[in-house]
Amino acid sequence: MPILRAEAEALDLTIRDQELQALLTAARRATTGSDQPVLPGQWLDVTPTPWLWDGLVMLGRLNLMIALPKQGKTSLLLVWIAAHHRNEPAFLDRTLHGPCPEVLVIGTDQGGND
Repeated sequence: MPILRAEAEALDLTIRDQELQALLTAARRATTGSDQPVLPGQWLDVTPTPWLWDGLVMLGRLNLMIALPKQGKTSLLLVWIAAHHRNEPAFLDRTLHGPCPEVLVIGTDQGGND
């Protein structure tokens, strides 16, 4: 908690400990399926997460792509999703695994014709 509080302050964010605790609980639940913390001596599940786009996008996990504005993040993802939807075996020399799951694109900054 002190580390999270310090990071929030460094980012000039005002966030209460109760809110930080809720974020930690949500993160635990999202990654482990449980909101309980890992206790000393408790075994960790280190089963590798399967890939959707080999080495770049994990299946069933939150994936974050970061770049400066207008560098093509949305375009890249849309072209990748299209290739996966067409059942192409690879995209940009990286294997596409399994069938393309349903995709919901929210908040794109591109026009509808894109």
